[in-house]
Amino acid sequence: MALEAGDVYWVALTPTAPGTVRYHFYAADDAGNVAVSQEYSLTIETRPPATEYTLVYVAIVVVLAVLAIAYLLWRRKRKGADEAGPKETS
Repeated sequence: MALEAGDVYWVALTPTAPGTVRYHFYAADDAGNVAVSQEYSLTIETRPPATEYTLVYVAIVVVLAVLAIAYLLWRRKRKGADEAGPKETS
């Protein structure tokens, strides 16, 4: 247990397996006063590691941007061809 600030302490628990961790808080001062808290518990569950989808999201955004630009260029080219009118053949 480590003193964080003032009268706040913290402790890091590293469970080695899933299950329930039960704990109490004990306190003693220099005058010999002792106190024990009620029992608390913490349930540790196993979960698969989180999957990182950032690269997938970036790839989707890039593909959509390229498709949007291609569509706008195609539309602009088509509009220019429509304004020029039909081509005359001899």
